[in-house]
Amino acid sequence: MLSKNKAVFLDRDGVINKKLPNDYVKDWTEFEFLPYVKEAIKLLNQAKFKIIVVTNQAGVGKGIVKKEQLHKIHQQMMDELKESGAHIDGIYYCPHLVEENCNCRKPKPGMLKKAGKEFNIDFKNSWMIGDEPKDIEAGKSAGCKTYQVTTNEGLLEIAKEIIREEL
Repeated sequence: MLSKNKAVFLDRDGVINKKLPNDYVKDWTEFEFLPYVKEAIKLLNQAKFKIIVVTNQAGVGKGIVKKEQLHKIHQQMMDELKESGAHIDGIYYCPHLVEENCNCRKPKPGMLKKAGKEFNIDFKNSWMIGDEPKDIEAGKSAGCKTYQVTTNEGLLEIAKEIIREEL
């Protein structure tokens, strides 16, 4: 039997890139990596974690961001990470509005569960890192350890802490 993979699930806006106040990232010109994110992801890659982005993107459901544009933003994000020697293994997004009550929109764990099947994830040895309580709730519902990013701490320090815990 194949051994299961450990993963770090990352929310996007507010964890990987700067969150726009009361707006959606609609194209690459509005996307800004937060400090040390590339280094953090590279460290987690080296520690053999699968890196999986799970992001609510209601802007798609509202018609503010086209799916094609979202895919372009994600491709450019991955290209820039690759230039830094880092990579993301998978990106899952929920385009639905809150009112649609879907299973994929965080705080529900649908995106994590889907990735878990596709990447053979061991949830109890995996992490969900987000900037909002709904991210943490989704991680806990899936059986992950969780970490909530605050404005004072970057992803690099969290990555180092996760890796230290592995040793």
